[in-house]
Amino acid sequence: KKIISTLFIIHYSLFILFGCGYKPSTAFSKKVLGDKIYVDLDINIEEPENSVFIKDAINEAIYNRFKAQLTNKKDANTIIKVKLEEVELTPLSYDKNGYATLYKNSVELDFKVIDRFKKSYKITSKGTFSFGVVGQSVISDKKKFDAIKVASSKAIDKFISKISYYGCKKSMEKKQCN
Repeated sequence: KKIISTLFIIHYSLFILFGCGYKPSTAFSKKVLGDKIYVDLDINIEEPENSVFIKDAINEAIYNRFKAQLTNKKDANTIIKVKLEEVELTPLSYDKNGYATLYKNSVELDFKVIDRFKKSYKITSKGTFSFGVVGQSVISDKKKFDAIKVASSKAIDKFISKISYYGCKKSMEKKQCN
């Protein structure tokens, strides 16, 4: 009985998702970006380590989420230029001795996208991450780097959402956005 009820639930869920016209955001972003993407990184002199991480994270997102191929500039349908615009670390909470115990890290990324239709977009995306430090008066470089990684990943997620929105909007012009 458990197997039959589990199969029924899976079957019903798949029907709801796909039978009613659900499309994953990847389908919409692919309409804008195409299959071959080139990523160009403008390295921030103040944050060279983090700039390289951001390019790796974007490359991974393109491969895993967009199901697109990374290619050279000449063969690309879409060119994405990324710049690490700002990294900001702000203390949010202090202990009784005046030492910060909670921080918020903000990362702002600028994206310039030339899509497969040769339309140009400028997208600014910001990601944040809060983290605590207990029993330390100084934040380690590893904690800072990890916070920047997480905040950057969140900014990239927002960028992906915006690209999917553009793809959905383009589909709505053809009445295909569900």
